[in-house]
Amino acid sequence: MFSNFTSKIFFLLTLLTLFALPSVVLITQAKQSVNLPELKIKPTKCVSLQQEQVCYVNVTVIWQVAEVGDYCLFSSMQTNSLHCWSSTKQGTFTQEVEMTSDLVYTLRDKKSEQVIVKNRLPLAWVYKKEKFSHSSWRVF
Repeated sequence: MFSNFTSKIFFLLTLLTLFALPSVVLITQAKQSVNLPELKIKPTKCVSLQQEQVCYVNVTVIWQVAEVGDYCLFSSMQTNSLHCWSSTKQGTFTQEVEMTSDLVYTLRDKKSEQVIVKNRLPLAWVYKKEKFSHSSWRVF
């Protein structure tokens, strides 16, 4: 009787460990992901009709960091900051963009100018640029 009781306790402890341990790991990972800096760009890509054509898009950049501070948003299209925030840990910025290549947004610490997080807005197109014009193919 004693060994049967012990095996049941061992079995229950094993089950508890199997189900409780993954939960603890998931909770720990969730807390860590909240602390990671984040910079989202909407939409996720700019699509033009043809290759090498200007793409027009209304971009919204949403960022979040773990610590309150002074931060500035930069774009690969210009050297000056787009916008700066003081004493905050999140922000949103919207702008109309005309782009001919991929665009990179960077969030930097205002004092140290250290890059906190960055993200890329890729440029895509529907049709590739043709190498030869159709008129050169005509015989007559």
